[in-house]
Amino acid sequence: MALGHQRALISIEMVEGWFAGLKTYQLEEVADWEALLNDPSRIFNVDEREYPLSVTNGKVLTNKGKH
Repeated sequence: MALGHQRALISIEMVEGWFAGLKTYQLEEVADWEALLNDPSRIFNVDEREYPLSVTNGKVLTNKGKH
């Protein structure tokens, strides 16, 4: 599967920086962040087959009449 040029430019430092920023946000903005992370009902399994890595046709799919 083709990767978009943005995904090809990702480095380990960028990924680590994203997780560091997430941790900073949790510490500063989420009142009980430890309980949030230890709550098993917040564990999700996502199947990536429905999330395309590279969109090439330029179409947006939506229901007619919806905004």
